[in-house]
Amino acid sequence: MYSQLVERIDSKSLDNWSNNVYRVPGITAYGEDEFKALPHVRQSIKDEPYYSCLMQPYYEQPAVSWGPPVNASNKKPLSGIKLLELARAIAAETIGRVCAALGATVIRVSSSVNKELPIT
Repeated sequence: MYSQLVERIDSKSLDNWSNNVYRVPGITAYGEDEFKALPHVRQSIKDEPYYSCLMQPYYEQPAVSWGPPVNASNKKPLSGIKLLELARAIAAETIGRVCAALGATVIRVSSSVNKELPIT
């Protein structure tokens, strides 16, 4: 239903409606020909492929056996699992707290430079 309506409208009108009329954040969805006609595309990335793969060296690591259980009497499902939390958003912090409640050892890392969201 929506696709039939949207395909009748050009990208400039959609961009104007979404950003200026309805105040919805977003970007213009250009077609391939429209995108290639943009000035910055013609100058900077015209000869670049759509994607490029860089092969990374593979390092062999020796096999490591599982260590002894941290606390055999702890029957929580995530007992013995260590989780490194690098998140700054509300939902990710909640996941860390849930994992801790289920027995995981959660190590939360924060930064003095990259502050957390003010609402957390």
